[in-house]
Amino acid sequence: MRFIKPTSGGAYIKCGLYNDTGCLTLSDLLHQEIDYTFLSAGPGQNTAKLHKCRDKRALAKKISLDFLSLLLDDLIATGNIFLLPVQQGAQIKIVAKTRKAVRSIIRRKAYSAVDFMESDFKVYEFVLDYKIQGDLRRRYLRVNQDRYAQMVDRVNKGQRYFDGFF
Repeated sequence: MRFIKPTSGGAYIKCGLYNDTGCLTLSDLLHQEIDYTFLSAGPGQNTAKLHKCRDKRALAKKISLDFLSLLLDDLIATGNIFLLPVQQGAQIKIVAKTRKAVRSIIRRKAYSAVDFMESDFKVYEFVLDYKIQGDLRRRYLRVNQDRYAQMVDRVNKGQRYFDGFF
């Protein structure tokens, strides 16, 4: 089902498969005011020729996107937990939904790709857990359909993911 959002003129537009209100994009995170001179190639080398990218901000987006792609592929393949190097502690991982949420999913006949008998009645999702002043916060990460299908295939074949450190 597509999400529909009203415009300022009163008309409605189709936005996508889910509500992206409050989501940050790479353009939001890597804004114009950041100094990108740290992306220089080195003495005597041209950054544009080396990376085939003239704009250093576009290069930072490309590197970030490649990193996130590698990270998500590794999480799906191995079930590792990625610890972010921040002072309070944060991690990106795959966790199982609660039993109550899974029962609701089964009743609504959602998640048709998940074989509940093979997956031991578990539905997994990507999360970012972090601490702010000692309080644990959880944010759910949205991934594209292909990556989620890869994870579901692995779960249906018997792979399990663990909940992490905190």
